[in-house]
Amino acid sequence: MNPKIVINKNISYKDVDYCYEVLYNCIAKSITVDFELPSKFESKNIGMEIIILQLSITWSRSFKDGNLLINLYNNITSINNIYDNEILFPIITYAWNRHNILDNTGKYDLKGYLRVPNKEIHDKMLKALPLKGQKLLLTSFDHLPKKRGILPCFEPNGEYIENEQYLLENLHKSLYNIINLSTITKHNYSKVSMPIVNIIYELMKNTYEWAKTDENSIPLDPNIRGLYIQFIRKDRQQLIQTSTENPGLVNYFNSSALKENSIGELYLVEITVFDSGPGFIKKFESTNDVPNINKLNILKKCLTKHMTSDQSIYKDVKGLGLDRILRTLNNKGFLRIKTDELHIYRDLINTPYVNTSNSEDIDLFDWTSNEKNEIIQNYYSHGSVLSIIYPLS
Repeated sequence: MNPKIVINKNISYKDVDYCYEVLYNCIAKSITVDFELPSKFESKNIGMEIIILQLSITWSRSFKDGNLLINLYNNITSINNIYDNEILFPIITYAWNRHNILDNTGKYDLKGYLRVPNKEIHDKMLKALPLKGQKLLLTSFDHLPKKRGILPCFEPNGEYIENEQYLLENLHKSLYNIINLSTITKHNYSKVSMPIVNIIYELMKNTYEWAKTDENSIPLDPNIRGLYIQFIRKDRQQLIQTSTENPGLVNYFNSSALKENSIGELYLVEITVFDSGPGFIKKFESTNDVPNINKLNILKKCLTKHMTSDQSIYKDVKGLGLDRILRTLNNKGFLRIKTDELHIYRDLINTPYVNTSNSEDIDLFDWTSNEKNEIIQNYYSHGSVLSIIYPLS
């Protein structure tokens, strides 16, 4: 078998960086590498699931001949519950037509075993139903036939849903089940449901408009676009202790603006939108004349009011999308973006929103070093991950 990148079930962000280093070393040496995933994730790092998804997409784009391996811990019958680790579904579906999908010993071809579990989880997605553990995963697959690949909750009749109210109606049952786990969150649901839907609406609309084709407007095959939501209910110190790799998150969780309940817990929801498209940077560069502008400043332009890669008569309206999200998060939320060679964040409690049309006024911080506007250049990641933490109490 080929050498392999192994994702362990307790993976850290430093481990992810090392996996990217191995991946790009193999690319440089023209060595085909396999990609091994655990059937269960136990990492306590917030946002890790989608970061692994993005890493798997980067691997797949780099090595069509590599094998996708799933560690079943010597128990083939555990495959019946494989999607208890829900993020494996978009990884496996993305890889289905490109790679062999085997157990980690190479003994079993898993595709035959996976057809029934695939149908079960896909049927749930078509109905926008939540998964176990107060989670919601909704993924569209642009390379599949529309009736199978595109989720009607976002794109009824092949067009993006008309407005936020319709989207709230489509997602209400799932959001209610995810959020309403206590008297506090039940009381707050009517206040937070619309801002959360506004965020989802804008971010999924962004993937609809910009993440279905590459930077040359050629449809991507395979291609995924999706939403992942999970409810977080933890003691403040637990959150801080599991975020020590990321000083920005530690500062955010330390903020007195986040209010604990009577037993010292914080109630939060994590909203992540992901895609396997060209990413913010390449898409912006392909539709704008941006000589001598570095990648960080391009990303700032994407977050600035009225700055958009759309050149139509509607550009001033569309250019409000990501700026609107910053306004929604102001004084309460946390934003993280991983795309291209960038991994940045903005804590909207400690660095509040600035109403500006000048991208130079937008402050962004490096995810690893915590430096403001001085970004570490990471290994290239395909697609984009935009993750938000929104308080419920």
